[in-house]
Amino acid sequence: MARDATGSPVSIYAATISCKTSRLRGTKVLRLLNFILRSAGGRVKVDGNTLECFEHLILPVGCREQDYFPQGTKVLSLVRRWIGDSRSKPMFERVLLERIRAWTGDRTEDQKIGERLFEQGDYAGAELHLVKAIVEDERRKPSPDKRILVRLELAEAQRKQYRPGPGAGPPGKLTEAEETIRSAMDLAKRTGERALTLQCLDALATILGDQGDLSRAEQVAREATDIEATLKRRDPLATARRLNRLGLLRYRNQKFEEAVAALAESASIHEQVLGADHLGTANRMSELAAAYHALEQHVDAQRCLRRAIRVHESECGLESPEARADLQMLTESLEASGDRDGAAAQFERVLGLKLRIVGADLDEIAEAQVRLANRYTDWRRFSRARVAAGSGG
Repeated sequence: MARDATGSPVSIYAATISCKTSRLRGTKVLRLLNFILRSAGGRVKVDGNTLECFEHLILPVGCREQDYFPQGTKVLSLVRRWIGDSRSKPMFERVLLERIRAWTGDRTEDQKIGERLFEQGDYAGAELHLVKAIVEDERRKPSPDKRILVRLELAEAQRKQYRPGPGAGPPGKLTEAEETIRSAMDLAKRTGERALTLQCLDALATILGDQGDLSRAEQVAREATDIEATLKRRDPLATARRLNRLGLLRYRNQKFEEAVAALAESASIHEQVLGADHLGTANRMSELAAAYHALEQHVDAQRCLRRAIRVHESECGLESPEARADLQMLTESLEASGDRDGAAAQFERVLGLKLRIVGADLDEIAEAQVRLANRYTDWRRFSRARVAAGSGG
């Protein structure tokens, strides 16, 4: 554990764990390492979690050789500055370098191309090369974790080819993605890769949700949270993401009370790890508020929404979709709870936000003004209704 300039503890584990499955390029890794280095006051003492955290940064799913070499040498130079325990430094550098080389040097050309195409948004092209990579791996027999990770990448490339709504991709791709994930999960279970089994369950829950099979998706998400609870060392943000996924599936299944339980725990973990003013925490608060709103627990819904609005307006902007959605839900909650003055103020604020958007839909603005006028009429505030209607005309 390091300490920042104020003497407060800086958990390297908490600071880096969210990058575990991110597709970070080498430059972003270096920026994040430098940021944590500054926060830690320039020295980090090796503890049981430090090596694992570097792995989360340097060996995420989808990293590419060109991203980490020659970047790998820059990472090692940072490590030399970081490590405060001189006795641990040589061992740490040696193990870290071996793992970087093992990962970047043991991937086929098709896998590298597939990952590059995925990042460029060419999911069909990525699928083609990742299938070839899997076929080649059957001949080369790399370690089970690498074979599983390639399948996870392939399933995501297949899933990305489907989009709900107008212009949706082929729904058969979701079936193919499910088959790919089940293949990866079978391999993970046979080889005892519990962490990767959890990743497979996460991906499967997402795919089943996309298919609209909410009951099975919820069952898989619950299975993942149950398995994770048995692990000795757990990633707190991964736990929060799984609880969030489970809560949202319950919400979509209209199991609102159960949804609140999972979403509240997820939001609490986000706040503990990331802080109350982090965008991720605000997003979780918005989702929790929606579940409270569905239960007509308006005091709790409004408490969550006010916290979310403050962060969303600060981080995303007053006109952002996140801030506008929060405000809209808050006005509805205030009106439902009988606070007409509060609801009116929020309706006017939402309308003001719409008017500030460059290129806003004028018909949408007119409809919002009419809705506001109608509400004033319902509340028998006729003078305010005339003002709202007049501005809409």
